[in-house]
Amino acid sequence: MMPKHFTLSLHVWAPTGWKVVCVLNELGFSYETVYLDLCTGEHKLPQFLKANPNGRFPMLVDHMNDGFIVWESAAIMLYLVDNHDSEKRLAVTSNVDRHLYQWLLFQASPQGVRLRY
Repeated sequence: MMPKHFTLSLHVWAPTGWKVVCVLNELGFSYETVYLDLCTGEHKLPQFLKANPNGRFPMLVDHMNDGFIVWESAAIMLYLVDNHDSEKRLAVTSNVDRHLYQWLLFQASPQGVRLRY
């Protein structure tokens, strides 16, 4: 069995992680999903905080890049496109289209605000 390229930690009810799932699926990547349990505080345990000091999710581990860790949904999506979208399927390739980044960051911040974690 081939190892997964990525491990994605998220919570099943939080919308931010599902945006990353969409990008991973669109780019055709294999990944393992780890669902965090808010009730037990898994996202605040020392081993999670060591990898992700803000103690939130989603968090992505890139196993093919020496275990590089990225957290926050917009940062993860930009990382995936900038580093792994070799076919430029989702990449912004012209300066004219760079304004799309403002929309990415605009939509990233209000989602999941009501979910207290």
